Amino acid sequence: EHPDDGHLHFRNAYLRELQGKREQAMMLMEKVILQFPDHALSLNYVGYNLADKGVDLERALVLIQRAVELEPEADFIIDSLAWAHYRLGNLDEAWTQIQRAVALGKNGPEDPSMLEHFGDIAFARGDRASALRGWQASEEIFLKLNLKDDARRVRNKREDCR
Repeated sequence: EHPDDGHLHFRNAYLRELQGKREQAMMLMEKVILQFPDHALSLNYVGYNLADKGVDLERALVLIQRAVELEPEADFIIDSLAWAHYRLGNLDEAWTQIQRAVALGKNGPEDPSMLEHFGDIAFARGDRASALRGWQASEEIFLKLNLKDDARRVRNKREDCR
């Protein structure tokens, strides 16, 4: 691999994320985007993190939309798109995209965060049955992965919804 390889820079930045150094990871991902404007994983990383924090939502949406153009079948990127729309209050578009993400993800391991997003978006749209279904599936996977704090957070959403 070459020093100008976007994937190498992405992995370096993502390592910071895994070490719990999210601010450092974000700064490095922003540099990857500047150097490699078509690096879908970096576009998605920055866009999702902005959307998740609820900051610079319009930019988050633009970054994620570009990532989707580059990787149109990546369920986790479609999930990010749904989340950005949810944070912007575009609930119908968020619902369309989260359903698409979940459908695309059927072939691989289920993503508990994606299923939690499914529940959150369904709940925001007033669809309690779908919300409970998404949260139940999310909680079960979080428990299987031994992520007890995440499972508890989702269980609390289910209990508050009843």
